[in-house]
Amino acid sequence: MVKRYALESGSEVVRAFHAITVSCLVRIEIPAALWAKHRRGELDAREAEMLDAEFEADYVQATDATLQLTIIKVSDGLLALAGSYPQLHGLRAYDSLQLASATALRESSGENVRFVTADHALAAAAVDEGLDVLVPD
Repeated sequence: MVKRYALESGSEVVRAFHAITVSCLVRIEIPAALWAKHRRGELDAREAEMLDAEFEADYVQATDATLQLTIIKVSDGLLALAGSYPQLHGLRAYDSLQLASATALRESSGENVRFVTADHALAAAAVDEGLDVLVPD
């Protein structure tokens, strides 16, 4: 999702999606990533603030003319599933919860889920879990 707001390699791929399902964790992850870019000198404070506000507006509205955002809330079942992924796949906590959100979505919808990530370890874990994976590099 960071690629949707900050210009990076692969941004054009992510920006082409008009319907995205995300874990509610993005409300923490996106601002954290944007402000980390600011601390590294990749964005000035004004840019980081504008992109953070743009993301927050998208998150709160959840749908507008250019983006329909479906947000998956964290539940005890989702946490239990995510809790198995650090051992199974060597994932970090938030990555485990993102993957659990996608696998739970696939199970509840009965449909194929395309998992988009630029993190190669997370992509490999998603493939192992049977998801269709896109790495927008």
